[in-house]
Amino acid sequence: MKKHLFLIILFLGMVVSACGTTDRQNLKRTELKQAAVTKTFSSSETAEISNYLAFAEEFSNASPEAQKQTLIATNQQLTLNANSLLHRFKLAMIYALPSSTLLDVQKAQPMLLSILRENHLTGAQTAYAHMLFDYVIALNKANKSDHEDEKHIESILQKNENLQSKLDSLQQKLASTQQKLDAAQQQIDELKNIEKSMGQREPIQKK
Repeated sequence: MKKHLFLIILFLGMVVSACGTTDRQNLKRTELKQAAVTKTFSSSETAEISNYLAFAEEFSNASPEAQKQTLIATNQQLTLNANSLLHRFKLAMIYALPSSTLLDVQKAQPMLLSILRENHLTGAQTAYAHMLFDYVIALNKANKSDHEDEKHIESILQKNENLQSKLDSLQQKLASTQQKLDAAQQQIDELKNIEKSMGQREPIQKK
């Protein structure tokens, strides 16, 4: 359900932020938005994006082993033609889709950035690449935040462990001190008993 929702949101986002003429040499988000001209996708562009979404749907439903095989086949196609935009998009999706067992935002981000630097992208391709890129950036930030939270939790746990260790050591010292106090009290009690015993003896009568 989540992967279908992601694809729907992705497609709707492209329609909303679709751009026609864009200064693709400048990748700053603010300047791209200022240069963008909203328009309706042509039938060929719509069919092109439908192919991307179909690949994403098929890949998302594939088994982990099938996804690995798709990665191998895609890399083989790029070995034959490194400039194939279709397979570059596919490779980026393999590493960017949330349902991918090969999810790796560190690999997807530079791939999408490289695609966005192309001068011959259609408006649909630009919008699609931007949506994937925005998703990857957001996911990367979330991962960093999670990592920082994990480090913070580990730090707290380590401090708690150190405090527990100190507490255990203090308890051992207290237990040792209590043993010494008990031993001293026992000696005092024994001395008192001896003194009491001597006091209770009858005095020796002189003949």
